[in-house]
Amino acid sequence: MQSTPFRPEFLRKSSAERSADSWRQSLRSLDVGFRASTDTGLALPTDIRRGATLAAVLLRFGSAFRHHPERLDAADKAALYARSRPVERLDAFVSHSWSSPGYQKYLSLLFAEVSRISLAAAAAGGFAVYLLQHRRQELLPGNFVVEAAFSPLFLLPQVTSPYEFLAANLLALLSFAAAPALLTRRYYFVDCLCIHQTDHDLKLRGIRHLGGFLSRSSKLVVLWDESYFRRLWCIYEIAVFKAVHPEAPVQLHPLRLSVATALLASFFVLGAGLYVGIYPYVAPFGIGTFYAASFSCSAVVFGGSAVAGHDFARQRSALVEHLSAFDARSARCYSEADRAEIVVAIERMYGGIDSFNRMVRGKIMREVLSSLSRQRGLVPYRVMATGVVLPGIGFFFFAVSWFRHASLATQLAFGMYMVTFVACAMPLLAGWSLEQGSRLPPCNGPS
Repeated sequence: MQSTPFRPEFLRKSSAERSADSWRQSLRSLDVGFRASTDTGLALPTDIRRGATLAAVLLRFGSAFRHHPERLDAADKAALYARSRPVERLDAFVSHSWSSPGYQKYLSLLFAEVSRISLAAAAAGGFAVYLLQHRRQELLPGNFVVEAAFSPLFLLPQVTSPYEFLAANLLALLSFAAAPALLTRRYYFVDCLCIHQTDHDLKLRGIRHLGGFLSRSSKLVVLWDESYFRRLWCIYEIAVFKAVHPEAPVQLHPLRLSVATALLASFFVLGAGLYVGIYPYVAPFGIGTFYAASFSCSAVVFGGSAVAGHDFARQRSALVEHLSAFDARSARCYSEADRAEIVVAIERMYGGIDSFNRMVRGKIMREVLSSLSRQRGLVPYRVMATGVVLPGIGFFFFAVSWFRHASLATQLAFGMYMVTFVACAMPLLAGWSLEQGSRLPPCNGPS
């Protein structure tokens, strides 16, 4: 009787299964690698010890996250690996699920790393145009003189133009596109960039030493959506990291939070832009039309805030539900052999699956929710800074330029008013709108 030649499990898988997890095969040495820090799983060989700068991770608007590496041709795979370089330490290990939208991963990292640069760029752009128009009023066309905006309360000449608003927002947008190229001092581990995708032996060695990459990472960055805790490999990365670094931070970035941030900023720019555009035409009719225009355009901003709050609240509820009911046994894995070995590895690290489950439901859940709830508002302050204050900088300079030829006392008084308006009043009102939006019932049933 002719015997059937042996074929490794990797070759027996369907093409769909190979595409989904072929670059994470050969786990068989991993469960041994975490028994002690001296084992091969944590001793990362220098020839595969690589990291990618944030500039490389965010290159071409996050193209690294756009397609699963198994769907790319050899040249594109080699180009991904060429973005990484040999390193000694890693600032962060980026853990994510390939079923999550790539643009959300890009936005999440972009807002987290570039928002402060964009705030500075917007302030510099608006202030530069303000100074230019303060010194050379006739240099730019489109400056309107309005005297009756606050009539009949008082008459005070105003000079209004859109250039401060346009310059601030244009520079903020350009900084989001260009600033990632400056982020070259920190190194992150991203699987498709730091594990060789064309050399099969190097690829398997990189996979076998995931524990080594995790042990050399200062923090774990989790790009979370509802698919994350359903993936056993993602769970495994958290298990290893917390076993090696019990006190190190796990930074969880809800991907839909990046969408909420983008919605906030877009609606604020839209509402403020409408106001900037119509102001010269309605202001001469007095304070009644001034307030009518203000409330109408604010409705756009706060309506958008309610939409963003509704969206994020649903995702936050899903996160709490997933963490509260977390059970590693229910996570999916394409290979049953891999599942068995991951479970064995977790049991050895934590003394049992139940112990690991309790750690996720307890310590990790507290860490994650604390990072999202350190303030009274629905969303973190960084979201308000990016979604409201950043687009509000252009509006600030648009408004203070009204009185650029008034007395110094008038300029200072109105400048202080606008600071409190943009930095305090607008975030508070936007936060209230977010909270109200979060209470709206779901449109399409539970997520």
